[in-house]
Amino acid sequence: MNRRLFLLFLVIGLSRVGTSAQTKSSNIHFYVEPSSFAAEGTWIPVDPKDHAAYQAETELDCDKRSAMCIEATADYFSGHPHISVVYFQIVKWDGNGIVASSAEGACQTRTLYIGFAAKHLSDTREAKILPDAKQKACSSLGGPPSEGWTMALKNSKAWNDERDREHMQ
Repeated sequence: MNRRLFLLFLVIGLSRVGTSAQTKSSNIHFYVEPSSFAAEGTWIPVDPKDHAAYQAETELDCDKRSAMCIEATADYFSGHPHISVVYFQIVKWDGNGIVASSAEGACQTRTLYIGFAAKHLSDTREAKILPDAKQKACSSLGGPPSEGWTMALKNSKAWNDERDREHMQ
């Protein structure tokens, strides 16, 4: 009897471990709290003809009290790891989502739109209005005057599809 009971508890315990591991690995990385927000994923271009130049992963953390979002991106190109950090000022935060903007870049401003219900993040990058000399320098870099990106959230179907596409190249 004791052995049967032990085996029953062992089977139940192992089945829970397996279930929690499956649930955890399939969790989408999108967290909303009353005064904070966090997401992890990879930015992919809205234009399906375009693609990211290199594989990268991004974490975005927002704090309502400080009215700031911090985006940290880790990538690997030219044989070296690279990390970039961008600070965004929160323009609006309500029950539906967040709008945040950054003018840190030399040539572009960035605006983030985060929708809570659809678990959607988008990033619009627009050219800055600059004096002629600076505008020529920005134009020489070859970037488009405007571009859109959407975040494929970690462990989502879009994130897995993007990882598969990158591995096929």
